[in-house]
Amino acid sequence: MRISRKNEGFTLIELMIVIAIIAIIAAIAIPNILGTTMAGNQKSAISGLSGIGSAEDQFKKDDSDGNGVNDYWVGDVRGLYVIKRSAVVGAKVCSLIDAALANADGAVLAAYPAGVNTDLTGLPAARTPLNGYWFRIMTNRQDTTGANVALNGGNGRNLSAYAHIAYPHLYAKTGKFVYFKDNEQTVYSTDPTSETAVLGALPADVGAHGAFAAAYATFVNDKATAGWLQVK
Repeated sequence: MRISRKNEGFTLIELMIVIAIIAIIAAIAIPNILGTTMAGNQKSAISGLSGIGSAEDQFKKDDSDGNGVNDYWVGDVRGLYVIKRSAVVGAKVCSLIDAALANADGAVLAAYPAGVNTDLTGLPAARTPLNGYWFRIMTNRQDTTGANVALNGGNGRNLSAYAHIAYPHLYAKTGKFVYFKDNEQTVYSTDPTSETAVLGALPADVGAHGAFAAAYATFVNDKATAGWLQVK
C-alpha cells in the first residue's frame, strides 16, 4: 500500500534550505534598505538646514522677537518656532520652522534671555530627531582671520551671522555625514570617522547630548578646515 506524505509537512532539510535562502536575501536586501534610508535622511538634513537658514533671514527681516532690532536668533533652533513678539497671553509664536524641526533641536536653551517671549505649548516635552538627524545652533564661527568668534553674546542674538549643524542620531544607521551651514548659505559635509584628528573620536551612539554634539557646538567655520566638502 502506498503511504501518502500529503500531511507530513516539510522535512528538516527542506526547512534548512528555505532558511538559507531567506538569509541570503536578507543579507543582500538589508544593507540596500539601510543605505536608501540613510540617503533619504541625509537629504532631509540638508533640507532642514536650508529651512533653518530661511527662517533666520525671516526672523531678522520681521524682527520676530519684537526687540526693535533686525538681528538673527542664535540661542537655539527651537526659538525659531516658539519665540513671539509680545508677552501678551494668546500672542502667536513666530513658527518660522515647523514643529517637527523645532523638536529635533539637539541643544535647547534651559531658559530664554530676559525679554525674549516664548510659548512652548505647541511642542511635546520629549525631543526626537527628525528623520534620524539632530539640529543645533553652533556657538562659535571662524572669521576671515581664522579666529573663533562667539555667535551668541549672551542675549541669543547676532546682528550679522549665524551657523547651524545637523548630525546623525546613530552614526552609520540613521546617517553617515555631518552637515554645516551658515549665513553665507553654502552647505558643507564631512564623514566624522575619517576626520578624527580634526574633530575627535565619534561615539557609536551620538544621541542628542553626547560628547559628539558638544564638540561640534564649538566647531569653527569649515571652509578653511580639511575634511569638509561643499555640498551646495
